[in-house]
Parts: sequence; structure tokens; C-alpha cells
Amino acid sequence: MTTGSSRLSVLVYLTAAALTAGFLGCANKPLPPLVFPQSLYPAEAYPINTSTAGLVMAVVPYVPGVGMNIDPKQPVHAPDDVPLDVLQAGVFPMRIILSNRGDGELVVEPSQFFCLSGTTPYKSYPPQRAVNLIVQSDVFKQALKGTSIGPLLRSIFGGELIFNAATSSVGGVVRGGVIGGASGAATSATGTALSRANQYQNALTKLLNDQMDAGGLKPQVLMPGFTTDGILYCPSTVNVQAIRVTLYDRLNEQSLSLLCPLKLPSASSEPTGPGDD
Repeated sequence: MTTGSSRLSVLVYLTAAALTAGFLGCANKPLPPLVFPQSLYPAEAYPINTSTAGLVMAVVPYVPGVGMNIDPKQPVHAPDDVPLDVLQAGVFPMRIILSNRGDGELVVEPSQFFCLSGTTPYKSYPPQRAVNLIVQSDVFKQALKGTSIGPLLRSIFGGELIFNAATSSVGGVVRGGVIGGASGAATSATGTALSRANQYQNALTKLLNDQMDAGGLKPQVLMPGFTTDGILYCPSTVNVQAIRVTLYDRLNEQSLSLLCPLKLPSASSEPTGPGDD
């Protein structure tokens, strides 16, 4: 074997070893939690809102690349290139903002929030079911091949993410895409690299589970003057047009029902959903 060939073989071996070590390092470390700075105004401040008997509800539908954590007082600019559109994975997240303007204590029960398509009510997905639909979808697998962690997570949650700790824990491995980067490894290391990429995908799935569960709408009692929010995970395959909710007023011993069409007040009379033009 010539000296040049020997040097090339050593270089290929070292490159494969370094890539494999990168996957070993990121696979053995759980991804750290991310921080999602969010503004929270009273429900009346959001464009899509409705009210009844002292209860005000606003709905912020998911916009690909923007998410739901928008500040209604700031301009919103959707990116031209969105690595992952969760609507294509069967999930239509919506941020629900509730403000209690009455004198009663309102019991919030997520099972009483329904996604309406026409007159048909649909149950929302529990956070874990929503995550499963996303990570098992073809659009997620394609996004994982071709993009890094930051843009992928921004596609789901929107906003400005503070994820320096997350990117430092996986280093340069994800810069070219997790599985896409692994495909360039030397033949002797490809199997190991892909195995570590799968472990990384499992860590990313756990991170999504943690974040989407933490952000989901929770059972609670909304006291007079209080505002709360949470995410409802509706199906995106049924053209959701409105959100219907029933809360219980413990002071006045009565139920409050509210219907919020997913349209701006200045829009046409027909409610819109992700399947409309």
C-alpha cells in the first residue's frame, strides 16, 4: 500500500470515529429543557376572541414557522422556509387564553373544549398523542434529515427560543441534519452512526413530549380577575372552524358555554380553518 493510500485510510477512519463519538456524546446526554419567552395579555387583547357572562376566551391558531406564542402588539412575520409544518402531521395546535371578568370561580376542564368542524364536535388530542402523530409522520422524518434542531423546534413552537444549551450538548452533529449527517460516515461506522441518530431522535421525542405536555391546557380553577392559557391540540384533518367550551361557575352554580369561530372580526362571515383557501 502506498503512503498516500495509507494516509487516506487513516483520515477516513478518524473522520468516522469522530462522527461516531459525536453521536455517542449526544445520545448519552438528555437534551436540556428549552426556554420559550412568552407574552400573556388579557384575552381581549388578541384578535380572535369572544365573551359571555364575564368569561373572555381568545384563540391563537398555530401558524407554520410562527407557532402560537405571538405577541398581539408586535408584527408577525412567517418565514419563507418552514422545515416542519405540523398541520401536515395531522395536528392543529391552538393557544387558548381565558380571562375571568366575572365574580365567580370558573372550573376549567380540558375535556370540555371541543374542536368544531361545521356542527361536528371533535375531541382534542392529549399532548402525548399529538407528539406521536408528529414524530411518526413523514414530514417530521424529512425535516430531521435536512435541518438542525433550532429551526425544527421553532417550526413547532414559534417565537425566539433560548436553546444554546441544547445546541451545545449535541455540537456540530445536527448542523447538517441528524440522519443526513450520519449518511456521510465511512462504511465501517455507518451502522453505529445511524443507531446513535435513532437514539438522538428518541431524545428529541422526549423533549417534545415534555414541552407539549407542559404547554397543554390544564384542569384548574380560574379566580375572578385571573388570566390563564394553554394549548389545545386539535386534529388538522377535519377543517376545524371553531372552538366550543363549557366551564362551570361555582359561585353562581351554573355552566357557561362559549363558541369562538376561528376568524378575525373583519374577515368574511365564513369561519376559516387550515383546509380553507
